[in-house]
Amino acid sequence: MTGIMLAELQAFHEIDRRAYALFAYQLGLNCYTSKKIVAFWYWLETAGCKNFAHNALRLSPGMLQLLVMESTWCLNCVDGLPFYDSGGGDLLLMSVVGGKHLSLEFFYKNKGIAKKGISIFIRDVLDRVLSDLTQPIDAQIQEDNGSNSQIAMENSQEDNGNQSQGNREATEANEDLHGASQTDRTLFVTFSRGHPITKQQLAEFFNRRFGQGCVQDIVVNDGESLYAVVIVSSRSYAKRILAGNRLLQFNIHGKDVRVRQYTQKT
Repeated sequence: MTGIMLAELQAFHEIDRRAYALFAYQLGLNCYTSKKIVAFWYWLETAGCKNFAHNALRLSPGMLQLLVMESTWCLNCVDGLPFYDSGGGDLLLMSVVGGKHLSLEFFYKNKGIAKKGISIFIRDVLDRVLSDLTQPIDAQIQEDNGSNSQIAMENSQEDNGNQSQGNREATEANEDLHGASQTDRTLFVTFSRGHPITKQQLAEFFNRRFGQGCVQDIVVNDGESLYAVVIVSSRSYAKRILAGNRLLQFNIHGKDVRVRQYTQKT
C-alpha cells in the first residue's frame, strides 16, 4: 500500500481513529482493547445502529465512560463469557445511542458473526489505519495510572478521616466529584411509544421537582426515542428521586415516563 493510499484510507476512517485515540490516550485503555471497541462499534453500524460511532463521540466524558463499560460487557459475551441477568441484560445507554433496543442476550446469541466481523475489521482495516497511533503507550499509561491511583488513595484516606454522620450527603457529593461510580447516580428513563420527551423537558422536570442542579447530563436519541439516560449530580439526588423504589412512574407534560436505576451487569 502506497503512502497516498494509506492517507486516503486513514481519512475515510477518521472517526475510527478519533475513537481509538480517545480510548488509548484519554481513557487509558490498552491498545488491543481500544481496537476491539472501535471494531465493535463499526460492527454495530453494520448491524443496523446507524452512525453509532458518530453519536457516541458526541457524548459527554461521563456518558462515554458508561458506554465504554457497556461495550466491554458486550465484548465479553462475544467472546463467549456467560452473563447473569434474568431480564436479558438490557443495555441502556447503548440502546439510546444506537437508536434500537440492544441487550447482552442479543450479542451472546450472535457472538459467532460478531466475533468474525470484529476480527476481520481489526485485521484488514484497523491494523493499517491505526499504524501511526499504536505506539508502545501501555507502559506510560500504567505509570500514569499508578501515580493517579496513589493520589486517589491518599485523597480517599483523608476524606474518610473527616467523615461524620451529620454530613453524609455532603460526603456523597464529594465522593462523586472524586470519581465514585457514576452508575450509582445514573437513571434510565423509558417513554410510552409515540410519546417521546425532549432532553429539555426532562431536565426542567427533574430540576424543578428535585432541586436546581439535580441534572448533570442527559442523552436522548435524536429520533423518536423510547429511552433516555440521565446522570444526576450526586447519589443523594438519585436516592431522592427513586425514594427506595425499583421503578417509578412520573407524568411530564401529560406523558407517562418510567424511571429506574442504571444497573451494572455481572
